[in-house]
Amino acid sequence: MDWIIGAYAASPTRDGWVEQEEAEFLEGIYRLKNLAGLEVPFSDSIHKFDEDWFIQRFPSNLQLVLTLIPGTTASVKSNPLWGISSNDESGRDSAVNFVKSCLKSVKKVNDAKGSKVVKAIQIHSAPGGTDSSTKALSKSLEQIHAIDWDGAQIVIEHCDALVSGQAKQKGYLDLSQEIQAIKMSMTPTRLSVNWGRSAIETRSAQGPIDHIKLARSEKLLSGLMFSGASGVDNRFGKAWADCHVPPTPLADHTSNLLETNSLMTTDEIKKCISAAGDLDYVGLKIAPLKEITVAQRVQTVAESLEVLEIANSLLN
Repeated sequence: MDWIIGAYAASPTRDGWVEQEEAEFLEGIYRLKNLAGLEVPFSDSIHKFDEDWFIQRFPSNLQLVLTLIPGTTASVKSNPLWGISSNDESGRDSAVNFVKSCLKSVKKVNDAKGSKVVKAIQIHSAPGGTDSSTKALSKSLEQIHAIDWDGAQIVIEHCDALVSGQAKQKGYLDLSQEIQAIKMSMTPTRLSVNWGRSAIETRSAQGPIDHIKLARSEKLLSGLMFSGASGVDNRFGKAWADCHVPPTPLADHTSNLLETNSLMTTDEIKKCISAAGDLDYVGLKIAPLKEITVAQRVQTVAESLEVLEIANSLLN
């Protein structure tokens, strides 16, 4: 299996631009075996610091999956009524326009590489709670699909839904509401499951499996991203935080770069890959420890990918 890597979460320049470090990091990622492409974040471009620099160096044989979660979370933080599922028409319109704004970058990278390298665009059902509705989301999906996406698939990436009595990380619509909105819209929108966010929502490793099975049963499952979570405080963040905890290490991993307290084990990954069946993309997004070298960041991604490879091999 070939994998989509959300490498930006492990980048040494996530909070500040150092070209040499970013180049070294991406060169290491591009050398990983069975690499299908990258998941890249979008706020106003497909690279936080230098879109042209990134596109020029991106290998033409790889694919991109855009995630709009950075721009979405920032916008909801400044306006709690912002989002494609918002009942507030102004907030909803603004979110729809934000989604449409990424088309410029989609066409830019496709034109630069001479092919449809952008495989999918992951959107999110913010803001959630009583400020959201399936009707509003359905209307937004209709408007989003009114334009030509230059070969890219529109995919709702499910985030943790708002659960009564439980601290949220994202708190958007629940999966059944997203499914209902897609059906109402009569658009070709699909769904992706983020392992960590489903585990955070359900407070268990069973949550991702249940979400995968539900989306697949509706014939809407397109993608699956393995981003970990933990039910206890750990070296990567607090319990049940959306901090992209790496998986538990393999027996021969001695670097101490992964997380023994992660709920995302080889066995859980295997169960999810089995439950998902054929997908358009499967990938990995993890964060490294903070004070490590660029080489160790690449190693963290590589070791995490080895866990996925082993899990996948156990199915054969």
